[in-house]
Amino acid sequence: MNPYVQEYMNITSGQTTWFSSTILAFQAIFMPLGGLIASRINYRWVLLAGLLFSSGGILLTSLTVKYGIGPYIASYCACFGIGMGLPYSLIFSIASSWFPDSRATVVGIVAAGFGLGALVFTPIQTRLIYPKNLDKIPKAFLILGGIVLGLEIVAMVLLREKPQDKNVELLSANDGDTSVEQVRSEKDERSAKNGPKSYTIMQALRSIDFYILWFIVFLDIIPVVLLTSTYKIFGFDLNFPDEFLSPIATTSAAFNCLGRVFWGFMVDKFSSKCPMMTFLSIWAAVFITFPFVGAGSKASGQPLYAIWVFLLFFALSAHFVVVPATCNRIFGPQNMATIYGIIYFATTPSALATAAIVSSFKLKGHWVEVYTSCGVVCIVGKFIDHCDSCSHVYFNSLGFFHFLAALTLSLFLRDKDAKCVGCTNSICASACNSCRKGLDAESRRDVVDSEDASAAPWTN
Repeated sequence: MNPYVQEYMNITSGQTTWFSSTILAFQAIFMPLGGLIASRINYRWVLLAGLLFSSGGILLTSLTVKYGIGPYIASYCACFGIGMGLPYSLIFSIASSWFPDSRATVVGIVAAGFGLGALVFTPIQTRLIYPKNLDKIPKAFLILGGIVLGLEIVAMVLLREKPQDKNVELLSANDGDTSVEQVRSEKDERSAKNGPKSYTIMQALRSIDFYILWFIVFLDIIPVVLLTSTYKIFGFDLNFPDEFLSPIATTSAAFNCLGRVFWGFMVDKFSSKCPMMTFLSIWAAVFITFPFVGAGSKASGQPLYAIWVFLLFFALSAHFVVVPATCNRIFGPQNMATIYGIIYFATTPSALATAAIVSSFKLKGHWVEVYTSCGVVCIVGKFIDHCDSCSHVYFNSLGFFHFLAALTLSLFLRDKDAKCVGCTNSICASACNSCRKGLDAESRRDVVDSEDASAAPWTN
């Protein structure tokens, strides 16, 4: 909706970055609260609150969109962000608990729903508003809000927690006239012994892996904000018509959707570190070359633009699967909803800072600076001398620094099951073992007791 809302409100393309940034920020703020609230009351109350905020915010936007960017951000972005954040990690935790051996794949399938949303709603938006029916934007929000409300009600009714396994199974066996109760708990004991160990929240906060993941999320959100806010506007600046860009947006949503399932499967197959390093490398290469896809003729520019957008969203999808899956593998499933929520809180300062900086400049004509992500420009003096504003230096260094830093940080994550890049455990990850409170000082084995996971998540 960004291009349509931009024209309806007569605002700059840079100001539209506040939309996705605010959604991500409020989602991040309320995500850990959803996990904590669900641990004290029934999880369905959290789902209901998320339903009211998300669908209610969209419906309310049919009114606020007429009164400027402030009310629009308050209703659509803030309310929708709260509605996404409250049940977000809780849904992952509930769904993955049903399939303990394929948690990452399940997380990917659930996360695919977010990509599927754009696949469903983009054609509806185009049908309601295109070509220049901007006066129908308020009505479009009413229709979209009603559809979202109906789908969320169905989902809330169908979602179920996995029943807890009985710890003791009693069997009656007759020995003559004597009834003997035989206790069979070996299966549960074996499951507890071999199952993933779970950190409490305080144990996670004392682990270096928590802060590595936090900073990776902080860095990853920068290209997420830039891509989701500007890729279609960039297409308009290349003089591509909306009848070409709208199907691209729909298809990119399919890549975003299917990519999440693919990356979830990759995590279950190769553990988390290898997929994380792979998607960061792909993302970097495609982002750096994205500004140049329209340099040639229109005949070659359109298919190249489409391919690059598909690859960008395919790589973007990995972030929302690999990070929570990594959190689950390192810290265990028991308090995953709250721990991942706190890690995801890194989105708030990152998204808001990016929006504040980007909205201060006009993006049109500076797409190379936005997307190229070439940190070399900040080192080679002659390129800096040719910069006509500090925004060029910022954007040129922003992306490359993000990918380089995120990729470097991922090397130091502890992943005992890592394949392909397992050597990084002994070279890089082991360097941080002294900062891992959950490891034995001598054996470097995980010594977090599974009994700790039974404690309430707000205790030490």
